[in-house]
Amino acid sequence: MLAFDKKILIQLICLFILSCSTQKDKYINRQYHSINTKYNVLFNGENAFFVGKEILSKTFEDNFYETLPIEPISINGENVNETTVIPGFAKAEDKAVKAIQKHSMNIDGSQRNKEIDRAYLLLGKSRYFDRRFFPALEAFNFLLENHVDEKTYVEARIWREKTNIRLKNVELAIKNLSPLARNLSPKSKFYSQANASVANAFIQTKKIDSALFYLKRSLKTTKNNPKKARYLFIIGQLYEELNLPDSSLLTFEKLIKLNRRAPRKYLINAQIKELNLNWEARGHSPANRLTKLSNDYDNKNFKHWIYRALGDYYFKTNNDSLTVYFLNLSLNSKNIENPTKERNYRDLADFYFNRGKYILSGKYLDSLIRILPDFTYESKIAAREKDNLKSVIKYERTAKSTDSVLYILSLSREKQIEFFRNQILKKQAKELTMISQEKKRFKLFSKNQSPEKFYFYNPSLLIQGEQKFLSIWGNRSNVDNWRVSSIPKPFDSTVSFNDGSEGLNNKAKIETPNNYINKLPSSIREIDSIKNLNFNSYFQLGMIYKESFKNLKAANTKLSLLLSKNPPKDIEAPTLYHLFKINQKLDSSLSSVYRERILNDFKGTAFEKILNSPDILKTAKGEGPQTIYKDLLELYKKGQLIKFLALSEKNEILFSGSQIEPKYNLLKVNVMGKLDGIKIWGEELNKFKTKYPETSEANQAKKIIKKLKELELAEKGKVYKNYKWILPYRMEDSLKLIDSQKKLQKIFHDEKEITEKWFFSKDLYNREYNFLVVHGILNIDLLNEFQEKLSEKYGYQVSTNNFVALSSQYREIIKNKTWNYAKD
Repeated sequence: MLAFDKKILIQLICLFILSCSTQKDKYINRQYHSINTKYNVLFNGENAFFVGKEILSKTFEDNFYETLPIEPISINGENVNETTVIPGFAKAEDKAVKAIQKHSMNIDGSQRNKEIDRAYLLLGKSRYFDRRFFPALEAFNFLLENHVDEKTYVEARIWREKTNIRLKNVELAIKNLSPLARNLSPKSKFYSQANASVANAFIQTKKIDSALFYLKRSLKTTKNNPKKARYLFIIGQLYEELNLPDSSLLTFEKLIKLNRRAPRKYLINAQIKELNLNWEARGHSPANRLTKLSNDYDNKNFKHWIYRALGDYYFKTNNDSLTVYFLNLSLNSKNIENPTKERNYRDLADFYFNRGKYILSGKYLDSLIRILPDFTYESKIAAREKDNLKSVIKYERTAKSTDSVLYILSLSREKQIEFFRNQILKKQAKELTMISQEKKRFKLFSKNQSPEKFYFYNPSLLIQGEQKFLSIWGNRSNVDNWRVSSIPKPFDSTVSFNDGSEGLNNKAKIETPNNYINKLPSSIREIDSIKNLNFNSYFQLGMIYKESFKNLKAANTKLSLLLSKNPPKDIEAPTLYHLFKINQKLDSSLSSVYRERILNDFKGTAFEKILNSPDILKTAKGEGPQTIYKDLLELYKKGQLIKFLALSEKNEILFSGSQIEPKYNLLKVNVMGKLDGIKIWGEELNKFKTKYPETSEANQAKKIIKKLKELELAEKGKVYKNYKWILPYRMEDSLKLIDSQKKLQKIFHDEKEITEKWFFSKDLYNREYNFLVVHGILNIDLLNEFQEKLSEKYGYQVSTNNFVALSSQYREIIKNKTWNYAKD
């Protein structure tokens, strides 16, 4: 009997081995591979695919403020151009590949394992949801090119055209799929899917009428309630796009009638849409109904949509305070999703921007940028807007803080003491309120604690224990023998120690009016610096509001306030001019007053010249600040600094308030440094830093100052043994300079044994003088011999101002303008 069992076992093993072959078209082989594929590999793959789709449907955040996609394909935070992070689809693809590789029975060009078609279908679907559309298309095409059963063929065609839609081959998808969708029987299980896919293609091409036709056909046979609710909502949105509010209203009412059969998110948003459409059509205010919806317990997870709808309603009815209140309520809702957050932040940023509250607008833009996906159009727009607001926020804060300091400085000593005493009392009252609130919270928390809890798990007892330990032992180190008083707490390098006289009363000493008063700036230099910062902040704000934001009222307010502060002449003149230009549009009579002030008080300035000769500005404006700046930069590079000053003076007004103003002024400061010396250069660079803080040009100015200091230290003590012969000429004598150079060059040629290594350069010294410089003189005796020959042999008279200097001395002369020349 045992031998018989062994024989049967051996036969079964042989049968199993023989059935494993994929090259034999036997019944047992076909059945083995078919069953193994269906109930093992494909079963696991389809389960993984189902899990992936469930994760996608649960985590996808619908944006109800735009037309919903018919089929979601990515979750929040994913880059749609990359593969998905959902693990189920990759596993499903692996299983499909395994089924094809191990169980495919392609014999004589015919597939003998009927489950392989399903494997290829699963392979294509998995790649589709993994957003690898070309490999997915390859799988569907392979399936269609081989002979498959009718059901699999129809499903593969639908999925291939869905893939084409994702690849932007929308017209091809419509051409291939619309005949199939029309010819399918409503009883077919693919009828709804095919029509929905064609509708999706028409939505992509903005053919809304055709999309509605096919989406309605899909809706007729859809048995899945979530899909039915989704399609109804999309149909309502499409009617809105076609400006058919009545049809849209009827569609949303149909969705509402589904009641609990529809997912709550569609139901709530349909109700909001219905209320808004009724309000627009019949004037019925949605406020009461929306408030009731927000109070409904079933809607506790969807309040963000309801509060946003209320905020939107109050915005449209010009109720600013309630708009802000409900939008912030929406933002603070527990289950708020990203699309609503984005809308709320965007609306609040725009709301405050349009009302001139740029600091608040910037805060909401910061929040918006944090939640927007990187590299999207919306994130780039928000980032650009925030960059534009950076300057406003910076100057607004500077103006506010300097105003406060200047106000306190303007008070008498007694008033200052009173001011700081009030501030200290307010601060103490605030701290006491916080302490009392914390005590109430602690008592409430203590009441809720069960007395039998072990003290490690009772926070109130833990706190009490810590306080008792500190009261008995003080602040002890966590070391062995901690009770020994001689062991101090480890030194904290971040703590600063004062002398013993202050002791424990250090905080009390800080919190006194006199201590704050003593910290106020007292020197004239410090106070003047704060005033200049204040003046510049107001002027820059006025320019930004005028030029960048086109907010003439805000610009007028800032510049008028600046004018009332009696700024220095170099700020007063442009302020008056820009007030004159602004009030040409706001108040013509006031504009005339500003014009008269410029003409009377600022004669000879660029502003006065332009008011008297407006044609100058018209010609300059034809070129624009950017073009003129390029011309000035070219002159600077060529060393034509006097021409630079002439052109800049003529067009200076064009740069006032423009974005290129800091660049132009830095270039002008560098020109002044080359003409007036390092000392003036350093002073002007420091002024520039103060005037344009936190700009890239200010950073450049800091680098230049640093280099100047390094250069000064490097040059100290260096002496060069070669000499330079300098022949100064006035600017108006430039022809004499050229003539002298020609004559000397000819003489140099004749006296080669002396002048063989000598050469000329023309150096700009300052606004009045050019230097003709002879370089390469190594022996002073040879130079003296040459000068004697000039007068005796050639009869050439050198100007009386000429002089000889060591190279190191000449560098000092050029840098610091130390040449003392005789006044003509």
